Amino acid sequence: MDFEQPYPRVSEVSLFDGAVTVQKGKNKTKTIPLVMATRASGITHVEDLSAPLVGASFTHDLLGMVTYEADDDNEMELKTLNGSVDLLLQGHIFFPGPVSDDDGAARVKGTICSKDLYKLLNKKGGRGKDDD
Repeated sequence: MDFEQPYPRVSEVSLFDGAVTVQKGKNKTKTIPLVMATRASGITHVEDLSAPLVGASFTHDLLGMVTYEADDDNEMELKTLNGSVDLLLQGHIFFPGPVSDDDGAARVKGTICSKDLYKLLNKKGGRGKDDD
């Protein structure tokens, strides 16, 4: 690797829209929809000049986190969740091929610490989708 290459530092706001799923008993899971806004900061770097292979390492600080559910009229009810996150995005963020062919594709790893989220995932019935 050529250490004279520039390593741009990046700071941005990222939005994660997904779900947290946990095992509930032998054959059931519970899924809670989750939207998180984070402030990401880190570096990008060029790994291979012959092919545009760009890598990155970013850490994320939580700005806000909500969950939601729709009622019968498709009106969304948002619930703000308190907590903290420890997330790291690391790997290739640009690869000249499908993600399945990239053994170093970027992945988000980390933890979400939230009493509110824990209560939603562990309460009986109510919010969350129980799958059979």
